[in-house]
Amino acid sequence: MLPPAAPSMPGADPGVPGRGYPFIARRRHRGTGPAAGLAPRVHTGVVAAASVLVIGPLIAFAVIAVFGLVLRWAFDGQTARNRMNAPDDDYGLLAVVGTVENMRDAEALRDMLVKAGIRATLAPAPGAYVRVLVFRRELDRARRMVGRAAP
Repeated sequence: MLPPAAPSMPGADPGVPGRGYPFIARRRHRGTGPAAGLAPRVHTGVVAAASVLVIGPLIAFAVIAVFGLVLRWAFDGQTARNRMNAPDDDYGLLAVVGTVENMRDAEALRDMLVKAGIRATLAPAPGAYVRVLVFRRELDRARRMVGRAAP
């Protein structure tokens, strides 16, 4: 049931739709069938053409293809192969100050260099050997320290 009309509305008649109520009655569809008595539906927007429905998936496919090519280029394995072909004695800014037979001797040599204020680290060498590495600018001083420590 509808609410009563507001008394301040001129010409309010609760028995007539659209008069006295805060809504406007729609025109009724004339005809028979399931749409009889309902308001007609009107499309006011532009309906997408078939070409738009094809372009969207094509753009998505192109973006995924470009993404795949970028990933293939980035992770092609060439950089890993270059690293594997690098010489064993190339340590960049570091230089080999000595190679010893076991880890215990390498750690002792490293500790001796660290106590003298020389930054040192260890790296595995082919076989069961261990290399002691220092920065190139400290190499001469480290070699003098190692030469004094050698029996």
